[in-house]
Amino acid sequence: MRVAAVQHDIAWEDPEANFSHLAPMVTYAVSEGADLVVLTEMFSTGFSLSAERIAEPFVGPSVEWLCSQAAQHDCWIAGSVPTLDIPGELPVNRFVVAAPDGAIHHYDKLYPFSYAGEHERYRAGKNRMTIEIMGVRTSLFVCYDLRFADAFWDLAHETDLYLVPANWPESRREHWQTLLRARAIEIAN
Repeated sequence: MRVAAVQHDIAWEDPEANFSHLAPMVTYAVSEGADLVVLTEMFSTGFSLSAERIAEPFVGPSVEWLCSQAAQHDCWIAGSVPTLDIPGELPVNRFVVAAPDGAIHHYDKLYPFSYAGEHERYRAGKNRMTIEIMGVRTSLFVCYDLRFADAFWDLAHETDLYLVPANWPESRREHWQTLLRARAIEIAN
């Protein structure tokens, strides 16, 4: 399986602009042989804490776009979406994986980024998630989950690939890279 990680400049809180910007990037990734295209955390809006304004129903415009791209390109595609699916509750930061056959898998971020107040705008998920993509056991996480090593260790026996999309600012790039290396070293041992 070939995986493409797509990094892009985000049009702030503007899903349609982001869909238009990302579509050729997905096309290019698939033309270069990608079977799985992974987009950023909150790929359609940016990492916004205006959850009440940007959250979508589970199968809203962003998930529909992911599904249409997966079907159009006969590939798997993944990205996180601010999702409100329980009336009266906070939305979740949901990592959605769309399969080429129309199946949708999802994981809700376990650990909201409390330093930025994400926990006040988005509720935490409850369950870890491992799915099979083309025979590869793939565990799903989102951004700040990376700081919690036990979550990765607990799934190491049943995981071939971890997907961890993020939306970290340039100023914290070294933090992200260090944490990724740490999880890889810990799990390999």
